[in-house]
Amino acid sequence: MRKRLVSKSGKSVRQTSGELEQLRRWRPVSQAAPVTFAQGLAALNDLQRRMNKSSRARLAAAWSMALVELFGERAQELLAHCEVRGSFGGSLRVSTDSPALAHELGRVKKQQLLDHLRALLAGKESLAGLEVKASGSERAALTHARAGSVKGHTTQGST
Repeated sequence: MRKRLVSKSGKSVRQTSGELEQLRRWRPVSQAAPVTFAQGLAALNDLQRRMNKSSRARLAAAWSMALVELFGERAQELLAHCEVRGSFGGSLRVSTDSPALAHELGRVKKQQLLDHLRALLAGKESLAGLEVKASGSERAALTHARAGSVKGHTTQGST
């Protein structure tokens, strides 16, 4: 007669299934469907996108308020030529459709603008710098073109 390495359980199959049912009632199995990696990543991307959108809106509002405080009546004209691109690496990026305006805001008035922005964003955002660059901003160019045609000026495409 051979010797068993594993001893047989003294329990019958019915006893074992009854204990299993008791365990299931005591500790119910989670009914939540498993989430794939792609679904989890998509959810994180959506959350990040919403946070970036609100942050960008807050930065744009602070930018317009800082321009109004610094330039007064001229601020609306300046806002028509500027577009807040966002905050990257702690530095606020703004694009303009005019190199002269980019120089004035990014070099001449940079420190005053940063002081106003830091005061307005205290506790919400921390700004280390300000980057103002002249680029072909579509929104700013369209706004500028509309403003020019309203005032009676001709734009490049019209005769």
